[in-house]
Amino acid sequence: MIRHFICFANSKKRGGRCIAGIEVVFNKEKGNYSIITDEGRPRWIRPISNAEHGEVPTELVQKILLNNLVEVDVTEDGFGGYQSENVKFNLSSLKKVGNINVSEKVLDRYSENEEANIFGNVGKAVHPDKIPSLSRSIFLVKVDKPAIHKVTNQYNGKTTIQHRMKFNFKEHEYDFSLTDLNFIDKYEADNNILDSGTSFYLTISLGVLYMDWHAKLVAGVIMI
Repeated sequence: MIRHFICFANSKKRGGRCIAGIEVVFNKEKGNYSIITDEGRPRWIRPISNAEHGEVPTELVQKILLNNLVEVDVTEDGFGGYQSENVKFNLSSLKKVGNINVSEKVLDRYSENEEANIFGNVGKAVHPDKIPSLSRSIFLVKVDKPAIHKVTNQYNGKTTIQHRMKFNFKEHEYDFSLTDLNFIDKYEADNNILDSGTSFYLTISLGVLYMDWHAKLVAGVIMI
């Protein structure tokens, strides 16, 4: 079944990429796309492959940017659980078919700021014991005071540099790994890039189990 979504996440994932967005349907009467909602919330869609971690091959999505309108042929959905957004798809079908002009007014409609915290706590991750209580693993929030910093990690004798983003949401400060590769490239080209924005929207995703925890990730960054 052919479905469409506005891309709000195209981030790195072990072995490939994670791409996701808010599903839309073409409104013939108005001649535009309308957001699909479930119980008042935007419906998210995350195409996954049959690979170990569900990652999408990088070459399929490396030219897709945030705010692009994406088409995909879904072959299986209804997985349920905390990653209820996941769908299987025909790998050859995923493509950009347009672009959506976003504004603060539009993004305020998409963002979900009614929660007191992010995925049930104010920490960096969710314990597996808490996963059964969650029905989703990705959403968009409007935040304050975002800032990027780098940390050096040592694992199995290898040194890696991780970009992380701190931000304020509902009077709490968060510090998550930044996995939006396109925004990381922009930051490396201009370390003051966040100074040019006045409103900030982040796609927050919950990762698969890794080292006994489900990490919270900044999978997309949109500035207005």
